[in-house]
Amino acid sequence: MVISGATGEFGRVDEYVRPRWGDRRWPRCPCGHELAIGGVTGSWSHALGLPTMVCLACQTAGTGRGSWVEIDVTRQYTPETAPGSGLALVRHRPASPAGAGRVELVLATTVVGHVELALCRIERRANLRALEVEPAHRRRGYGTVLAAAAKTLAPDYDWSVPAFVEDPVARSFWAAAGVPGPAPLAPCSHIRDALGLPSEAWTGT
Repeated sequence: MVISGATGEFGRVDEYVRPRWGDRRWPRCPCGHELAIGGVTGSWSHALGLPTMVCLACQTAGTGRGSWVEIDVTRQYTPETAPGSGLALVRHRPASPAGAGRVELVLATTVVGHVELALCRIERRANLRALEVEPAHRRRGYGTVLAAAAKTLAPDYDWSVPAFVEDPVARSFWAAAGVPGPAPLAPCSHIRDALGLPSEAWTGT
């Protein structure tokens, strides 16, 4: 029997997760304390294969959500190189230029969330098609990790995103995670052609 850690053999798998970008981490703990002021210490989650961080301000105050694990969103595996254990980001490249690709958040061998996006290198446009986390894994920061992973693939592109103003859950999420781009621009013609979208299909404004 292969032991992957997905069911907690090596410790908790339901830890709260924050993105990091190489050496740059999220500046606040889940409770909102500035880590530069409150202080932070670290250890290792054997269950998730990721560093565990503890906010010292939370620890002193005795609050219950002062620990989390960090995942480097700039490190995205291919399906062939995915570790098969712990928590990892796995990128599936599109079948054609400007087509739809995916970044999946995988717990051991189970996909617990994904973001779908299309990138046009010619127009420097990015279209975020969908972001979804499995219901059993929500409220752990997974959606924020996926949004950050998508942004790292095209940090200086103009982004178009799905309409979310009328969905209170999506509006709350994007208000916290941050919309990838400054304006809801329409997808460029290359992305529309690759995805088979008519011009009038855009509903981002």
